[in-house]
Formats: sequence, structure tokens, C-alpha cells
Amino acid sequence: MALLSERALRARASGFTKIAEGNLKKSLRDHAASGAEFDVFLSHSALDQDVVRGLWRSLEEDFGFAVYVDWIVDPDLDRTKVNATTAERLRARLLQSKALLYASSVNSTESKWMPWELGFFDGLRSRAAVLPVSKTPQPDSAHKGIEYLGLYPYVSEERIKGSDNTTLWVNANKTTYTTLRQWVAGQDPIPVE
Repeated sequence: MALLSERALRARASGFTKIAEGNLKKSLRDHAASGAEFDVFLSHSALDQDVVRGLWRSLEEDFGFAVYVDWIVDPDLDRTKVNATTAERLRARLLQSKALLYASSVNSTESKWMPWELGFFDGLRSRAAVLPVSKTPQPDSAHKGIEYLGLYPYVSEERIKGSDNTTLWVNANKTTYTTLRQWVAGQDPIPVE
């Protein structure tokens, strides 16, 4: 399983010009204001902002997904406050989303909102997956301290069979998977021999 590398995502984030980022943010804000759906709600720790910026850019530009990231789409939202106003806005954005990716990192356990977002969305759509972001290209110890994440499928980046290209896969296990695009569209992972 190839995890998304923290280093590669940071590099991806740093290559983004302020003008290009501003244009993409404005487009997403307009998208949100129109009430249109997001393909992905990206649940993450606020401590991982650089990594999340790279992940957001990759999901938007490389894979063509409309991705909700709170501080990008709703910059006025204060996630440090656990209150009804913040919960109401996040709930509205979760309702606008087809799928949730839980960006699991060493900082995830510090998040006040990630477990709430995951639980709410799992009950809403059952279309939640863990996207492990690692300092190393191989898995760390399996969700130590947050074992409930093992209940969800996980995302990995792998080569497409017969091609030099890679894509993101949603894996129920090592032999049961589908592409992220198909999964967001509603297809569950299928056994592959």
C-alpha cells in the first residue's frame, strides 16, 4: 500500500502561486454559495495546513474533484471554537458533499472536529474513507489510539495496471478496491483476483 507522502504533499503546496490559489479559492467559494455538491469533504487537522493545501491541490487539479476544505471555502469559520454556529456550517457542508476523506496524520488525534465529522458523515452517507498521510511511504502502526479508523476503507496511490500512471484507490482490503472516482460516484470496492 503506497500512502500519500507528507513531503510530496508539502512540495505540491509550495509550487502554487498566490494568484492561482486565489482564483481556485474564489471558484470554490462561488461553488459553495450556489449550493452545488462537493465531491469530497476533506476532514483534517488544522495543524496539517501545508500538507492539506498540497492534498487539496492534487485532488482538485490532478483528479478533477470539487473539494471542501473549511479554511479555503469558508475562511470566516473558526474551527477552534466548538459551538453550534461552527457545527451548523460544517453540517451544511457535509450535506453538500458526496464523500468524506479523513486525512489521518500524526496530528489527527489533536483535532476537535475530525471524529465528529467522520461520525456524522458515516451516519449520513456511509461514504467515508481514511486517507493516510505519512512521513514515510509505508504504513505506520495501524491507527494506534484511534482503532475505529480500521472500520473504514483506506485510500492509497497505486499504479494503474498496464500503465505508467497512478491513481487513488479506495481499498476495503488488499484484494477488494475501486478507484476513488468510482467510489465517490457510489461504487463500493469490489474483489479483484
